[in-house]
Amino acid sequence: MKELFRIFRVNNFVLHELVKTPNLPHRHNYEEIIVVIKGTIEHFIDFDSTRLNAPFISFITKGKTHRISPIDTGEDCDGFVICFQSEFVSGSIFKLYHFFHDDANVVFSTRREFERFVALCKILDDEAQQDPPD
Repeated sequence: MKELFRIFRVNNFVLHELVKTPNLPHRHNYEEIIVVIKGTIEHFIDFDSTRLNAPFISFITKGKTHRISPIDTGEDCDGFVICFQSEFVSGSIFKLYHFFHDDANVVFSTRREFERFVALCKILDDEAQQDPPD
């Protein structure tokens, strides 16, 4: 990834397109936050596989081996993928990310917390669609 920051929405259409591509464990040279609003996935990260039902987020640090496989439960899927270079986040804030090192999958304790996080994702996505984004 060459950009400093990128966000995109994942829905049923995007998911079906992604399923057509090879789904092998891989690594990124950037940080990634996966926000699942609706749907179920199997998340393979660092040689451990977990089935997750929405709502949740996963934080995949740069260099972690992972694979995400959607599980067809007949329900719609919805979410965001946020990709960013380490330089996008200041050094002092970036130090907090080590808390996710051993457990990348986070389930929020209340629906309200998750909805507030999704609202932020929508704002970021809306701004990223502007020409030029700011």
